[in-house]
Amino acid sequence: YSTPLGRTVSDLHGPWTGPLGQTTEEVIHIDRLFDVNHEFIVYSRFHIRHDQFPDLLTMPLESLSGVNLKVLIMQTLGTPITVVRELVRQSVLPEDICDGIDQPRGTIGLYLQATTCTHSEQPVYHQELFIPPTERSLYMDSRLPQAPR
Repeated sequence: YSTPLGRTVSDLHGPWTGPLGQTTEEVIHIDRLFDVNHEFIVYSRFHIRHDQFPDLLTMPLESLSGVNLKVLIMQTLGTPITVVRELVRQSVLPEDICDGIDQPRGTIGLYLQATTCTHSEQPVYHQELFIPPTERSLYMDSRLPQAPR
């Protein structure tokens, strides 16, 4: 279950810049928490270019609670997301992330970056996930649903 924490828009650059093809465009950033079976919390930073999906900035933040943003984007834009590229590494989680997911500062967890694209390789969104230590396995499946018609 996802809970939105906040939403900003800026033209600053970061890990999303290259994957999104950002030059001078503004990017919408949405921070969310994912409660995984009441066992642990995952912190998510979601990034999408404002010029591609400006409605995401005007939707009430609370309306994004429990929403799968991938499905919302596919339904709203009619844009099929067919490619997901993921990078994952073990890392010391940033202090603000540890505070946000109730983990001690200095916790080592997983840092996962995922970039989604259309079938023509146009980037759609970039997401950063900060995952605390857990006994659970991380299941990743590259099959993506087709856009609803």
